[in-house]
Amino acid sequence: NITSDGVVIPGTLDQNFRNIRNGYTNDFIFNVSGNINDIVFIGLNVTLQDIWYTEYSSYSEKAVNPLLFQTGFSHFTAEYNQTTTGLGVNVKGGIIVRPVAGLTLGGSISTPTWIFLNESWDESIEGYTAMYGAAQIYSPEGFMQYRVRTPFRWGLSAGYTFGKKVAIGIDYERSDYSQIKMADQDNDRTIFSYENQDISNYLKATNNLRAGIEYNVIPELALRAGYNFYDSSIKEFDNSIHYVSAGLGYRNKG
Repeated sequence: NITSDGVVIPGTLDQNFRNIRNGYTNDFIFNVSGNINDIVFIGLNVTLQDIWYTEYSSYSEKAVNPLLFQTGFSHFTAEYNQTTTGLGVNVKGGIIVRPVAGLTLGGSISTPTWIFLNESWDESIEGYTAMYGAAQIYSPEGFMQYRVRTPFRWGLSAGYTFGKKVAIGIDYERSDYSQIKMADQDNDRTIFSYENQDISNYLKATNNLRAGIEYNVIPELALRAGYNFYDSSIKEFDNSIHYVSAGLGYRNKG
């Protein structure tokens, strides 16, 4: 209501917010691999991604007693719909070397994923007041095409087997999230200059580590333990995660 003190809410409002998100990414992988004398193993993957995502949100308010409102306000609902589709592509390569019995060394690289996205969205508001009746407003449909380039990744690994009893392994991976870039459909980054600057300012490189050990108590039973460290990708906020795991493995010779 409009009063001498300004705009006031004269009665209780029931408020409701909903947000529904759905989506998927399908990977289609084309692989070629080979080895040299069962000592050097190489592999190359080309991955094509199919991307689909939708989001729906609504915000509504309903007057518990419309008579308290000067206009006889009853309710209103604001809705937002967004659909994103796209394609992505990346190339991954890896090598494994077994220089001596029991020792395995590995390395991998992954190009950035180049993602091409199409995005559409629209909004609407509908409401009712006793003074003005029902009303609906629809926005025009928005549409935009843009690109996202994810970080380059690389990793190293090593493993060693002590006879038939003990096996250990360690993996290291590095990725620099500050190198994520956005651009329009013509690969011009100007329109996303603020977003790209924020990405560079607030994100950083991560160093992830995974290690594990397995001990065969008897040929059929193994004890396992693992440790994972996932580094924080945000400069000013440490959301790094440590995982410790343990388990049993059973193998039926039959």
